[in-house]
Amino acid sequence: MALFDNLKGKFTQVGQDAIQRTREMSEVARLESRISSAKDKINGLYGEIGYRIYMAYSDKPLPEVASLLAQVSGLHAEIDQAQVQINAINSATTCPRCKAKIDRNAAFCSECGLKIIRTAPNKQTQRVCVGCGKPLAADVLFCSECGTKQPIPEPADPQPADTQPVARACSNCGASVPADSAFCPSYGNKME
Repeated sequence: MALFDNLKGKFTQVGQDAIQRTREMSEVARLESRISSAKDKINGLYGEIGYRIYMAYSDKPLPEVASLLAQVSGLHAEIDQAQVQINAINSATTCPRCKAKIDRNAAFCSECGLKIIRTAPNKQTQRVCVGCGKPLAADVLFCSECGTKQPIPEPADPQPADTQPVARACSNCGASVPADSAFCPSYGNKME
């Protein structure tokens, strides 16, 4: 009996030690999570501080950060160039009405039936910086190369009223369908 009582005591002690160790590990994990969360917040604040300093001193950089600001400006230029390329790719493969991805050579959108009219790209519509002549994305307000504030682009002139296609009514559901659409976007009916 004494042997079993002795074994029972040892198992009980081992179990209690395991429970205590598990509690300690759980508490350590919780504390490490709090530390990680606090570090993430600090890094976010550092980023915000850096961004505000960049915006405040990009035209007259402090000597201590001039090379870093130049690197940021260079990266902005890379981003702008990549965004222009993305916009060119997306505009060639996205339906202008429903924004569905379509085959580059499709004559009609497979989602809404819009007839796709291809036009040659106009090189003169590319925005360039008024300060340095660098190509710019359509939504850029400041040049990432020289920092010059850009004029807000004028909206494209709409077609004269007499040349704009007239909407039609779908014979099945009555929805308004643009004249250049082959299918009703609401019902899917082929337009005649």
